[in-house]
Amino acid sequence: MTAALRFNNLTLGYDRHPAVHHLDGAVNTGALMAVVGPNGAGKSTLFKGIVGVIKPLAGRIERGELAARDITTPACLAASTARLATASRTPSPRSA
Repeated sequence: MTAALRFNNLTLGYDRHPAVHHLDGAVNTGALMAVVGPNGAGKSTLFKGIVGVIKPLAGRIERGELAARDITTPACLAASTARLATASRTPSPRSA
């Protein structure tokens, strides 16, 4: 299986304040992956780097044959936002 995304010594952040430090790894084509962590851990920052909204402070992101614009489109963002909005309004089941 080939890597769709590769991270090489990737550091992402804002105004020289890193949120993601020295990330190395790969995401294979077709892989299902979860990015989890506490508030402020850099999850959103990582996704912003993947789609090209922010540039790395150091290192790089290899997208293989994908361009950042191919990873997300306005339609994908609208659908994701709608799903998140629906999920946030759905009450969680209470334990008995």
